[in-house]
Amino acid sequence: NVGAEDVNSPLALLLTSISERAFSVLGIAEDQFLPWLESAIPEIISEDVGTAAQSAPAQLADCLDELDAILLSALEELNETRNQMLDAVKTEGFLATLWQNTFTHVAAAQEAWLEQAFIKRGQTVIDNIYPNSEERKRLYRYGFPPCVGRRFEQVAPAIQIILESTSNYGIETTEERLATFVLLGEFISDERGFGFKVRDTVTDQDILANWQMVLAWWMQSDGAIGPEPSHLRTWQRFISENIEFRLGVVIGAIVSKAYTPVAGNPMEVPSLESWREDTGLPWFAFWARELLRWGTLDPFVAFMLSQGLAKTRNAAAAQRPAFDTWLALKFGELGVTAEEMMDPQFFLEWQHSSPQQPAQALANTTMEAELTGTTGQRSLYHVIPLSRGTSISWIDPSGYELAISNNITHPIDGKRFHNDYVLKIDNGKVSVERTYDATS
Repeated sequence: NVGAEDVNSPLALLLTSISERAFSVLGIAEDQFLPWLESAIPEIISEDVGTAAQSAPAQLADCLDELDAILLSALEELNETRNQMLDAVKTEGFLATLWQNTFTHVAAAQEAWLEQAFIKRGQTVIDNIYPNSEERKRLYRYGFPPCVGRRFEQVAPAIQIILESTSNYGIETTEERLATFVLLGEFISDERGFGFKVRDTVTDQDILANWQMVLAWWMQSDGAIGPEPSHLRTWQRFISENIEFRLGVVIGAIVSKAYTPVAGNPMEVPSLESWREDTGLPWFAFWARELLRWGTLDPFVAFMLSQGLAKTRNAAAAQRPAFDTWLALKFGELGVTAEEMMDPQFFLEWQHSSPQQPAQALANTTMEAELTGTTGQRSLYHVIPLSRGTSISWIDPSGYELAISNNITHPIDGKRFHNDYVLKIDNGKVSVERTYDATS
């Protein structure tokens, strides 16, 4: 059997890689590594940091930036959950405790320098590299490595302006709607850090050069031309990795940036009732990631698919006239605004009031639960159901059971509704709710 000391954890590998690259690129000897780590700045090591460049200095800078991202995230989560201002003593104590509780401590028990490097760099992140607490918060909430996050800040205001100008999206033509996504994509398509990325093949490079055509096909724009059968999988990979993920992450970062300043609790989930007022954004910003995920320009279609009320985009679109009729009757002579046509609260109201919904579709449900694998400190967890007879185990994406619901009479298909549930802890009450904002 392999002993614990022989196991390389990802964090230990990252620290070791930084040490080895610092020696090979900069000639930093072993006894000089810790002092160097306390002052090294990724942007100075290489101007290409965060761009997937293949030069040795750029790869060293990227490794260091990834370590900073881990440390910054850990320290900011401590700061937000405990509402503490970080100083040198608290930082060192927290990082030492964190190290002692990570797999890296077990996997590298004989490598004391790893712990020292982890703590030293963490203190440097706070004191020297990112000393401004407001900047640390922003970089943490963007979700990018810090150097990439700093570049993202340069285009974030322009992207936010685009999102703020979409209040007519509900009444626009498909061409106008697609143009909004194209405009968003153009801001990031050439950015090598958080923008589109493909393999260095002729086919992939051709797709990147014509990504607007791929986007139009995926979003079912009128007259869009699809791929040849032999290129279908390549198009699908580009959509998954770039249209859905990378563009979606950028939009999500902007929405988070808009909401966070007004949230009293940094871990709070915005409510539908106050979402527009809290973010200052139109409903398009709420739906944009779901539209990219489901491949549709119509928020109603995305809603139907995420709720399990339709199996295909065409089947969902076929029910749009029924919703439009219901909405027109609801508002009568007052008329319906563009924003009201895509208000998720009206989608839910229609869903609950309509007698024509498919019998097999699951409505939003709330189930009581009992915590088994967490203290509930975070108050909200995305979970996946695992049926066990008359009980359901609620597990997190890594497979750990967090809670259990007993005496369940209707089984749940955990594969079909992957990640459609959230475990909530509110004033000691534990429950699981099915959501419409599914992520896979």
